[in-house]
Amino acid sequence: MPPHAPARAAEVVRLLVESPSAIQVLPTGIEAGLLLLDLVAEHKLTARRVHDARHAATALVAGVTRVYTYDVTDWRVFASNGIQVIGPESVLR
Repeated sequence: MPPHAPARAAEVVRLLVESPSAIQVLPTGIEAGLLLLDLVAEHKLTARRVHDARHAATALVAGVTRVYTYDVTDWRVFASNGIQVIGPESVLR
């Protein structure tokens, strides 16, 4: 299936997270921002990988240690920081 147009993708995400939802959107505060900088330096990340580090830092600050993603390969770098990456079986094989 081809990617959705940005407007459609935004609409779908909005529907997934608006109340009532089982999905909790975590805030990225100063503590996560500082951890983000540490993760970027530790793993020598650049470009879009910095965005992954922001998500990882936000998760870790909130006590989230299991991340479900289709981007398993890129996220494995955060295993040493306590993130366990899980994803669809089709991606994990």
